[in-house]
Amino acid sequence: MDELIKECEKEYGQENYSRLNWLCNQILEQDRMNETALTYQLYIFCKWRQHHLVFRTAEEIHNAYPDNYHAYNAKAMAHLAKGEFQKALDCCEKGLKIKDYHWLRMNKIEALISLNRIDEAYEFHNSGEIQDYNFTKALINCGKYGEINEYKDDLSDEEIVEYLLERCFDLDDRGYYKEVVRACDGIFKVEGDNEEALIYKAIALAHLERNDELLEICDYGIRSYPKISLFYFLKAETAYYDLKKLDEAIELYEKGLSLSSNPRRHWGRISDLTYALNDKADLLIESGNYCEAVQTYDKILFYKPEEFDALDKINTLTKEHEIDYKPTEHYNESARLRCESQRRIKRIDDFLERIVIGQYDEDYVRGCREFKDYSSFEEYVRDVIICLMESYPKRSEEHSRFLVKCNIEYVKSSYEYREPADYCVIEVGYCCG
Repeated sequence: MDELIKECEKEYGQENYSRLNWLCNQILEQDRMNETALTYQLYIFCKWRQHHLVFRTAEEIHNAYPDNYHAYNAKAMAHLAKGEFQKALDCCEKGLKIKDYHWLRMNKIEALISLNRIDEAYEFHNSGEIQDYNFTKALINCGKYGEINEYKDDLSDEEIVEYLLERCFDLDDRGYYKEVVRACDGIFKVEGDNEEALIYKAIALAHLERNDELLEICDYGIRSYPKISLFYFLKAETAYYDLKKLDEAIELYEKGLSLSSNPRRHWGRISDLTYALNDKADLLIESGNYCEAVQTYDKILFYKPEEFDALDKINTLTKEHEIDYKPTEHYNESARLRCESQRRIKRIDDFLERIVIGQYDEDYVRGCREFKDYSSFEEYVRDVIICLMESYPKRSEEHSRFLVKCNIEYVKSSYEYREPADYCVIEVGYCCG
């Protein structure tokens, strides 16, 4: 038991909460009301935001160990997380009567701040030193960004902004976009302008679909930081998807991509741009402007040469309307990729055509659960097709061959890694029954 408790202390210090919870359960199997294990579990449940378990476990501790101040502290943390600030304050007061514990003091300060009793919180903060705890950071934690300048303590503006940016990162990661906007505005009050905060705010506004504010931020970002492509992309998305301004969206996407040293890595933006270009080409064809439509499809190939539909449209329009079009370098690249793709498809078709399924039984299918001593890749593919035919729901041989064709690179990789044919099918279709 003592060794388990020592190990709990170690795992708690390293924040390995899953392992810690397992250790606590081991202890509680031997001693159902072990105070140390129950106390550790309180903080585990707080971390996991399982508030109902915090309250239930705290009640057990209150009944068995009425002087355990951690139970009040954990309940205060759960109430704070739920926005129940008065209940959190009540828990802190009860816990502090048992022990002047620093964590209870911190939670009391944040409860008072959240109740807008900021002067009272500041006075209580100054009544006793709490190591590594700053009142300005407490205000930030509670989202009271407007009061930062009034209660700066000993933090410099630079330190405040750094802490606010950390909070922006955390809030953005958790999807709390309204709070991200408020935190960014707090940064602007301290520093006036901040590139990183501007980016966080723009992304948050995009998620919140607050388009008027987003466009304002993007315009400011483009003026102040003209080499940051994100502002062009976000403005382009709004122009395209919400305002239906195709030409403006295309121009913005292209400008954003031109700022990147490696435009190809912005594959999502390139897809959005090609959608916009396709929409524009459709409108041009409707209005009878076939020459400009061809130029628009050509631009698609510049950004995405594997967009073979655009290649076909160019060929069709130039032939039907006798348009004088000189193939560009990217048109030729697209044509080359098309030929290469067609040859590859032909090779795959020929390869699959050589595979004969023949007869097999249930024992043979069960044998596919192990990697066999195959003499060729063809034998392995035959087993994958059989497994697909015998999986649930059952497929035809034609459909099974088609699935293999679509996933041939994955099947080849599975063969090279000596994965059973049945296991390969999990990704290609479903596992054999």
